[in-house]
Amino acid sequence: MPAYRRTKFTCAYAEPTPRPRAPRVPKKHRKDMTQEERDEEDIQKLVNKNKRELQKEWEATLAPATQSPTFYWPAGTRGLYPSDAKRVYKLTPKEMDTLKREHIQNSPKSIVRLSDVLDLAKRKHEKLEMELPPFVDPVVGYGMIHTRCSGGARRTKATWGIASSSIYSRY
Repeated sequence: MPAYRRTKFTCAYAEPTPRPRAPRVPKKHRKDMTQEERDEEDIQKLVNKNKRELQKEWEATLAPATQSPTFYWPAGTRGLYPSDAKRVYKLTPKEMDTLKREHIQNSPKSIVRLSDVLDLAKRKHEKLEMELPPFVDPVVGYGMIHTRCSGGARRTKATWGIASSSIYSRY
């Protein structure tokens, strides 16, 4: 059985209750719209076109970072996993590829520097003229930020403070 079930357990003879669907509201035809509604729709089309152009310009500026297997961050660097950074700061995989990362030996995991992630997210929101979310460390409360403990070249989970003293009990 999968860990996450779509429905709750019920009696074997129970009939599944259908989910109520929201009624579909058809879009008005242009000929049925008032002049004000047409003007609003035209303005919205122009705004969406401008957003698409800004998005294309932003994606054109993204250049992937060079990755080195011997690269490591200095001691005291605050970092987090790329998947956490992507989720918290709403970044795309193409944007994440522009960040340098330290790969942990004998592990598929890697670490990106928190300050680089914050800079990238701020540049993205400024370029796309989006409202900036509060860039207080929202990930601190979730235990996602790790600090590099030693400056050695050996890259292990313990080097990043992800050992048994971490919030993650499985390490």
